[in-house]
Amino acid sequence: PAFDMTARIDHFRPHDLQLTENREGYEYASVIKAHFQGNTFRNFTGVLSIDSLKATLPHDTFFMPQLAIVAQSTGEKQKLITVESDAVQVKIEGEYAYETLSASFEQILAQYLPSLFNNRKSGHALEVDNEFFFNIKLTDSNFYPYVLGVPLKIYPSATLRGFISNKQGRMEIVGDVPHLNYDDAVFEIGNIRCYNSPEYIMANFSIAKQMAD
Repeated sequence: PAFDMTARIDHFRPHDLQLTENREGYEYASVIKAHFQGNTFRNFTGVLSIDSLKATLPHDTFFMPQLAIVAQSTGEKQKLITVESDAVQVKIEGEYAYETLSASFEQILAQYLPSLFNNRKSGHALEVDNEFFFNIKLTDSNFYPYVLGVPLKIYPSATLRGFISNKQGRMEIVGDVPHLNYDDAVFEIGNIRCYNSPEYIMANFSIAKQMAD
């Protein structure tokens, strides 16, 4: 089955609809287009495009030409999902189920901290069988505070890349986050590396919080 949709959003005010507590006076407009194929969440492929996204605030405006999410099947079990926009670029490629991507990292950590990452319903550790590479880049943009409501500023960009293999119980994540503001705090982080072996997990990074003048 195929699914096609085009929706135009104008004068959307989430605070007036009591969807947010802290965006009074924020107004959004955009055109959303979607084309998907598949009969379950695990095998869907297609494109979701958010075009001409405009945020109007009491003190500023923000415009993003397009944010596109593309999901593809590249083999019998291989998938590729990409996100492209001025603010966020993401690539995830490998063998995985969409709904368990976030659980992959937790399962690796559960090897070393089992009491913190148990399934609340069954009492057993999460069972995930993913194996994928990822590359994420975040660039300086008002997209995060104005659209997502996250008080984040990044200078000039941040990257995070690596692989996770639940089949082998292995992972390696490296990143570069030179400078970021979160709310009123300013941080210098630099290089990040996290990896594991059968005996231990290791994370190397430095972080410095700048003091206000």
